[in-house]
Amino acid sequence: MSMPALLLSDEPLTTTAGLRRLVEGGFEVELATDVASALARLARGGVALLVVDLDHSEGIGPPAAVALMSAALAQATAVLAIGVPSTELRGWPRTATKPFTAEQARAWRAAAQPRLGMCEATPVSLERLTENLGGSEADALDMLRDYASLALPQHDALRAAVAAEDWPRVAEVAHRVCGSLGAIEAREAAFTCRQLMGVSRTGTPDDARRLAVHVLSLLARVEASLDRHHARDPSAPPMALGA
Repeated sequence: MSMPALLLSDEPLTTTAGLRRLVEGGFEVELATDVASALARLARGGVALLVVDLDHSEGIGPPAAVALMSAALAQATAVLAIGVPSTELRGWPRTATKPFTAEQARAWRAAAQPRLGMCEATPVSLERLTENLGGSEADALDMLRDYASLALPQHDALRAAVAAEDWPRVAEVAHRVCGSLGAIEAREAAFTCRQLMGVSRTGTPDDARRLAVHVLSLLARVEASLDRHHARDPSAPPMALGA
């Protein structure tokens, strides 16, 4: 059974050969040639995987990237950014270089399931973190407790900086927070926090305010997710979750 995918691209080879390889990999593919149409399609739901071609003629800058990631997160849609080796792939949670193969597309199809980590029901994937730590759930829970102790205070620091509209301070704290989020495999939250870091440095205050609202909402979801995972280990000391 095919899995629904959305390919955002206006590059001729990607919209032909790339689309064909996605189909060969087990996807039923819709094509969006611009960001607006991709956002409209994501809003309707039912897309398992969004493939973003970073070689788009109009470019995929930080505002577009954040809008796409936010829309995908709202629908539990996995996101994959693709580009030629010279394309700036850094910062996206999952990437692949072009040209990609049908075999790679089949692997993406297999991975685009909540428990396998490409799209997830909560911001923190305990299963993926456990796998990356050699299969020990106890080690993964220890890392989440370390995050609660060491990194959650930075959530409050970021909230304070946003409330004060101290954008240089926001950029500084967001840099620390995104690294910690990446360490616990909260990839989408880490990506969006990294975007806030950039927008706070080079964007307009209005752009920073809009993105900060979304980042703080994601951090609240991370905190709730940590609390749920902590409940699986009732013998552990309480987590000091942020306000």
